[in-house]
Amino acid sequence: MQRKVAVLHTSTVFVNDDPILRDLFAEILPEVELLEFVDTDLLATVTREGCIAPAAVRRIMHLAQAAEHAGADVILSACSAVGPAIPTARRAVSIPIVPIDEPMARRAVQTAEEIGVLATLGMALGPMVELLEQQASAARRPVCIHRMLVPDAFEALDAGRQDVHDALVVEAARELATVADVIVPAQVGLARLAPRLHAATGRKVFHGPRLAVQHIKQLLTELPAKPDPILPAYIGTEYAGVY
Repeated sequence: MQRKVAVLHTSTVFVNDDPILRDLFAEILPEVELLEFVDTDLLATVTREGCIAPAAVRRIMHLAQAAEHAGADVILSACSAVGPAIPTARRAVSIPIVPIDEPMARRAVQTAEEIGVLATLGMALGPMVELLEQQASAARRPVCIHRMLVPDAFEALDAGRQDVHDALVVEAARELATVADVIVPAQVGLARLAPRLHAATGRKVFHGPRLAVQHIKQLLTELPAKPDPILPAYIGTEYAGVY
């Protein structure tokens, strides 16, 4: 049977305006059916409240449960800012959940000790640093994490000034590169700038979404085969041929 991967979104931006994940799945896993689940206001709520409140955790958990009920084999959580909600969501379902930044964090701590984390949204910076620290601890590797937050870039993007946003992010990356050997973007939306940031800094810049989809491809090969569905037997001629 065809495998299904569910993507959990906390905003419509990456569904409607930036199809980066769809493009990556089409390239790396074209045979997979992609399911997308969106809570259109969740990221705005988390940003406004400045934390992952219990209500936000429940919303992520409900998205994950809906994905499992829809037949997903694996869930990809596409929002960096809701990383702290993933442990609870994992306990609520029986299928794997891959936070989009987790494979990138694992690769980063295996690659360098001086790691620069670049963010334009404060809510994404903390979880990314925490994730890197967890991965470094699990791998027993010493790391030094340098943080760079560019809130002006986020405000510019919110105002529709993508050119200003991109210029501010590139300038911040140049500064970060003076102390870091590799750069880790803390948000999915920064992944499209990875080639430009590498060119501007000479540092390795990780592409979180690509690494996540590659990880899911490997994960799917390790999962047991899905059983054929058991079609219900309906009683009554009005249901004949309906499944």
